[in-house]
Amino acid sequence: MRLLTCHIENFGKLSDFSYDFADGYNAFVLPNGAGKSTFAAFIRVMFYGFAGETKRTLQRSGQRAGKNGIEAS
Repeated sequence: MRLLTCHIENFGKLSDFSYDFADGYNAFVLPNGAGKSTFAAFIRVMFYGFAGETKRTLQRSGQRAGKNGIEAS
């Protein structure tokens, strides 16, 4: 699987953030506090979900999943 694009509407400190992955390796070399770990956590959540959370539990609590997403091929 190859990641193509990513859009984060609102996740942690990242808001209205988009990233197009390049072919091959992608390295994020940014200053401390720029959101590198938040971005990695977002990708992890998109693939595996939040611990203990399901779409059903989000709907019961009145929360929405939002417009976050990853496109892969």
